[in-house]
Amino acid sequence: MKFRLPKISLKELNKNQKGLTLIELLAVIVIIAIIAAIAIPSIGGILKNTRVSAHKSNAHMFIDATRTMITGEGLTPNATKNSWSLKELHDGGFLETVPKDPSNKTQTYDEDATKVTVAPDATTGNFEYTITIVGKNAVTHITAIKEAGIDDLKFGTTAADVQE
Repeated sequence: MKFRLPKISLKELNKNQKGLTLIELLAVIVIIAIIAAIAIPSIGGILKNTRVSAHKSNAHMFIDATRTMITGEGLTPNATKNSWSLKELHDGGFLETVPKDPSNKTQTYDEDATKVTVAPDATTGNFEYTITIVGKNAVTHITAIKEAGIDDLKFGTTAADVQE
C-alpha cells in the first residue's frame, strides 16, 4: 500500500488560510479604544480620591501630634500661643518626618504655613483643633477645618475643601 498526497491546488490552499481580515482588526481596535475611553477617566478619579484621602490622613496625623505635644509638654493653649506649625511639631520630635505632599510628591508641605490651632470649645470647654495645610507651592489644601469636619470634606465643594 502506497501513501499518496491528496491533490490540492494552490487556489484551494489560499482559501483555507486562517487569520484576521482588515475589518476584523479595525473592529478590535475600536473596541479597545472604547474600553480605554471609559477606563482612563475612572482611573483619574481614583487617583484624585487617593490624594484627597492622603491629605485627610495627614491632617489627622498633624492634629494627633499637636495633641500629644500639648499633653506631653503640659502646655495650655492661650491667647499668646494657640497655634503650632508643622516645623514645631517636627523639631519637637512629635512628627518623625514631614510627610510628602500627595498633590506634589517631589515636595513636602510648607512647614511654617501648615498649622494646627487649638482653642477651647465655648460649650464644652474641651479643646477644639483646627487645621490648615499648605503645600510648598503655596497651594492651600485644607483651610481652617475643625477636626470633626475633616472626614466630611468632599473634593471641590467649597473653598475650604481639600484642593488637588
